[in-house]
Amino acid sequence: MKKQQYRYTVSELEDEPRLISEELSSEFLTELLADTDATPVAGQTARLEVSLSKNGDEVLVQGNLRLKVAVPCARTLDPAEYDLRPAVLLILSPSPDTEAPPRRPRRQKAAPVAKVKPAKNKSNWQNDPALLEEEAASDCYFGDELILDSFLREFILLELPMVPLREDLRDGSMEATRALPENLLIPGSGENGAESSSDEGEKPIDPRLSPLLEIKARLANKE
Repeated sequence: MKKQQYRYTVSELEDEPRLISEELSSEFLTELLADTDATPVAGQTARLEVSLSKNGDEVLVQGNLRLKVAVPCARTLDPAEYDLRPAVLLILSPSPDTEAPPRRPRRQKAAPVAKVKPAKNKSNWQNDPALLEEEAASDCYFGDELILDSFLREFILLELPMVPLREDLRDGSMEATRALPENLLIPGSGENGAESSSDEGEKPIDPRLSPLLEIKARLANKE
């Protein structure tokens, strides 16, 4: 990102915590999500409310984000809007390095699970130990600078759905494909492929089913 908007010095937290409660601009969010499919919804208020406090060498960042984004629907490619409210929790320790390296995606916190002895010679991600909340929140700050921009981006990305859908499709009422009718009739044929009399009430066959009808006719002739 070109501009670092939420940048602070750690030394200023020595005397008292710092409270941040302000709206996030659409320009800032657009830049924050520039290389993703998500875009901030125009006209919707986005807000950051966090506190920064220092305890020894560690800095605790705690609060929440609120914003509304649009991502392409996985079925229709129309904009699918989502209200995101990620919780912000960071426990930042000083790094021995003076400059921050390029950030890597943070590992999402897993829910607590029972410990299971993995099977011999098998590697399974489900058997990976779950991260405690403190472990998932741990990271570093560099020198006397505390930059939140990249952390905020990661909290937003972790809230995005893996399969985004338009709101009217999220109840599962729309299937991806329609089931084929069980009683497919070949035009001009009976059940065993014999000619049948034309009924005035017989419905026309959907031309999209022609390949399936041809296969059924071949199978009927082989019997």
